[in-house]
Amino acid sequence: MNSHKLKIAVAEDDPSIVKILRDRLAAQGFQVLTARDGPECLELVHHENPSLLILDLQMPGLSGMELLGRARQLRPDAQVIMATAYSTVEDAVAAMRLGALDFIPKPFTPEHLLAVVERALTEQVLREENRSLRSQLSRSFSLDNIIGCSPAMSGVFEAVRRVSDSGINVLVTGASGPGTA
Repeated sequence: MNSHKLKIAVAEDDPSIVKILRDRLAAQGFQVLTARDGPECLELVHHENPSLLILDLQMPGLSGMELLGRARQLRPDAQVIMATAYSTVEDAVAAMRLGALDFIPKPFTPEHLLAVVERALTEQVLREENRSLRSQLSRSFSLDNIIGCSPAMSGVFEAVRRVSDSGINVLVTGASGPGTA
């Protein structure tokens, strides 16, 4: 993965954990942005557009869960990892429902952290590729790519447009060949 261009925002109120995260992630070539609390992290999300967020569950001012919800509104495609020393199964489930990819307990090993970060960024790349391929496929099979300008074909195109969003199957039949105009 080409990590030197990827931004990771870390929201953590413990300076020693911030240093560990910044050092480990920067050593892997990531651009690491740090915030001491939720509001500061929201500013980073808004202005810096990070690919990944690592959020502490318990911070002053704005909890990690509140921050997760607001950050997902600002940047729905960013991956989110929650980290906490006070984890419960309920917190993990709630974080996943709000869109977190993973929930890691503190203290964590550098290897575990890097494996979770790599997985999150790989999943993000796959999602972006999926969106791109769907868009290309949609353009390739649009009505604009069908050649025909006769009144009969215009009628077929109009009928297809009317039912295209309905989700029902439609079979268009007619004589084959170039037709007559």
